Amino acid sequence: MCDYSLESFSTLPARKGQRYVLDRFSTGSKGFTTSPGCGTAVCIPADSRLHIEGIADDVQRRYGIGPKEDATMGHFEVGRYRDAVRFSNGQEVLLQFLNPGVTATVVELVGDVAVDHFEIDAAKDLRRAFVTT
Repeated sequence: MCDYSLESFSTLPARKGQRYVLDRFSTGSKGFTTSPGCGTAVCIPADSRLHIEGIADDVQRRYGIGPKEDATMGHFEVGRYRDAVRFSNGQEVLLQFLNPGVTATVVELVGDVAVDHFEIDAAKDLRRAFVTT
C-alpha cells in the first residue's frame, strides 16, 4: 500500500521476491522505493509478508526487535501517516518510526495466498509517537 502522503509521487506495485529500501521523500514522508533517491514509491499491499533487514540499534531497543525481522504490512485508518508494519513480536510500527535504509524483501503478496488481516491499534501508536528517544 502507498501512504496517502506519497500520492504526489509516481508509484510502482510491489512484486514478490523483490527487495525495497525505505527512503525519506522530499516531503519528509518515508516509503519504500527501488533505490534511495529515485523518487518512486513502491506500493506494498496490506497483509503482505516482508523480511526486513538493517534495523537501527535505537529502533531495535525501542520495539524489542532484532536487526532482521519478519513483518506484515499494515495500514492505520487515521493519522497523518498510515503505512505500518507488524513485527513477529506483535509490535506495530509506522514506517515513519523506522530508519531510512531499512530493506524489505516481499516474501508473500496479499494476493498469493490468504493471510490473516490485522488491525493496528492507532491510539497505541499515536501515544508512542509522543515518546521522545
